[in-house]
Amino acid sequence: MTAETIQRLEEEITAAYSDTTSTTDAGRRLIRLPKVNFPVGCKPEAGVALIVLDPTASKPDLYLAEVPSLPSGNRVSVGTVAVAGQTWQTFSFNLNWDEGGHTGVQFVEGKLARLRRAS
Repeated sequence: MTAETIQRLEEEITAAYSDTTSTTDAGRRLIRLPKVNFPVGCKPEAGVALIVLDPTASKPDLYLAEVPSLPSGNRVSVGTVAVAGQTWQTFSFNLNWDEGGHTGVQFVEGKLARLRRAS
């Protein structure tokens, strides 16, 4: 991603989600969202998310403090990753991404929508 895209995405995400915090780690912008709402029926109903904007990556990454259980009681396949000394959970979903055409909010909500489609 270009520096301009990273700046735009950060501005869009911080404008849309309350109380976000941002930092830089190893050249990547990390945006912590203290509350994202999961699709209806998931447990818990909301959680903490981390968006990683890496200039060497083709698209952002989204990690969760905890991937919720689906309305069916099942869970999607979960992996773990360490980012800036903290462990985060990730789930598999190949989101189509167009750097110039999609917003930061579309990225976050598109990834979270995967949880709705998996139930």
